[in-house]
Amino acid sequence: LAKLRAHLCSIHITTFKTQLQAFQFYDTNQDGFISINELANTIEKNFNLQLSDGLTAALMFQCDQDRDEKLNFLEFSNFL
Repeated sequence: LAKLRAHLCSIHITTFKTQLQAFQFYDTNQDGFISINELANTIEKNFNLQLSDGLTAALMFQCDQDRDEKLNFLEFSNFL
């Protein structure tokens, strides 16, 4: 997870001007939250990284502090 986090941080620094812009990029249905499917699909399709289901679940578990199975802006920002 640490390597994935570092890699995503590096991508975000060069791709997005703000954390909000990055969050909105992941939030493809624009409901104000990032689901596990949005997280996996965005990483795989846009950053050309293939994640196992287990790694995606572990990433979500680490980020999702309130355990509602979706990431709000604060949870997303804290991770990155």
